[in-house]
Amino acid sequence: MAAVADFDVKPSDPIPTEPKVAEPRTPVATPVAKPPPRRIRVAKVKVSLSPIKAVYALADRPRLRAVALDAKGAAIKRPGKIRWTVEPARSAVVRGERLRFAKESRGKVKGCIQGVCGTARFMSLDDTGLP
Repeated sequence: MAAVADFDVKPSDPIPTEPKVAEPRTPVATPVAKPPPRRIRVAKVKVSLSPIKAVYALADRPRLRAVALDAKGAAIKRPGKIRWTVEPARSAVVRGERLRFAKESRGKVKGCIQGVCGTARFMSLDDTGLP
């Protein structure tokens, strides 16, 4: 006698399995936002003219340089904008990173960063001579 099955199974039908149970998810760590970089406070500003001369000719265009230092004396890489002023006002003007002399005079150029200033002195003479 042949056994009679309650249901018909075809060879191509997938084999029934137990339903998948969702595994508990591990919590994903949310990235912590980094605080914005703190601006290092400027303690001192060193201003220099290059090349260094005792007396500059009116035609000279020395390069201005300002270095901002922190409280420990280390140079600050990007301290902020430099504000240049010249005293007496009409003796020279600042054009970019250069100082352009307007007349014979003694004076100083001041560079300020974050309200802290440094100065460099200069003397300019007309060296064209007499006709």
